[in-house]
Amino acid sequence: MAYINALPVRKTTSGTVYVHHGSTAKALAIDADIVDICAGPEHCVAIDTSGRVWTWGCADHGALGHGDSDGPAVVTALGSVDVAAVSCGWQFTIALSTKGDLYAWGAFLDKECYAVPMGQPACINRRTCTYTYDQGVCVDLGIWQAIPAWVELFRAPPTAGYFHSFATDTNGVVFAWGLNNAIQTGIEQRKPDFVKIPTKVGNLHDLAITAAKTHTFVRREHGMVIAFGTETTAPLPPIKAIAAGNAFSVALADDNCVY
Repeated sequence: MAYINALPVRKTTSGTVYVHHGSTAKALAIDADIVDICAGPEHCVAIDTSGRVWTWGCADHGALGHGDSDGPAVVTALGSVDVAAVSCGWQFTIALSTKGDLYAWGAFLDKECYAVPMGQPACINRRTCTYTYDQGVCVDLGIWQAIPAWVELFRAPPTAGYFHSFATDTNGVVFAWGLNNAIQTGIEQRKPDFVKIPTKVGNLHDLAITAAKTHTFVRREHGMVIAFGTETTAPLPPIKAIAAGNAFSVALADDNCVY
C-alpha cells in the first residue's frame, strides 16, 4: 500500500472478482470497479474505485454492515467515508479510511463467548465514539470504554484473524486487540484472556502480519518469520509471502518453494 503524508492510499488497479462454486469459477456481479478484496470465515468484503465498501456472505450479527442480500451490496452506513483497506474476521469487519481512521462493525464475544452485535459501523480510534456493553467484553472490535488518546490515526491495511485484529499507526507502531487465549495477539497476557483495546505489540514496527484463528505470523526483515499463539510450524527459511487459515498455514519461500 502507498502512503501520502503517512496516510493510506487505496489501490487503483481494478479487476473482476471471481467466486468458486464446486469445481467451477464464475465472475461475481458487482456494479462497480473493484480494486481490493478480503475473504473471512463466513463473509467477504471488497472496495471499489470510489472507496465504497461492498460486502456479501453470512449476515449474522451485522458482519455485512447492512441487511442480508442475495449478493454484494454497499455498506451505506459508512456514509461518505473513503475506504483504503479492509479486513474481516468471524462475523466482524474492519475498514481503514484514507484519513487514517479505523472503522468496525459486526459482533464481538461476551464473557460466555456468545456473539453480541454492536450495530452500525463505528470509528474505533476517536474518543468521541465510545462504547460499553454492560457485562459484555468487546473483544473482536476493539471498542472498550475509551481508546487511548495517543492512538490517533492508522495507516497500514488492518489485519483480522477469527477473533483478534492488528493495525499500524502513522508512526509504524503495531497495535493488537481481541481474543488472546493462545497469546495470538503477541501480547504476553494470560489473565484475562483478551486484550480490551488496541495495545502496542512489543517492538513490532511496520511489518507484514497474517492472522488466523489462534495463531499469527509476522514477516520481519530479510523474510524471517516469527509466530504468536498456537505452535504451528518448524523454523522456516526466508519467505516472501505467508497465509494462514483455521488450522493450517502456507508460505512461499524466496526460492519459490511452497511450505
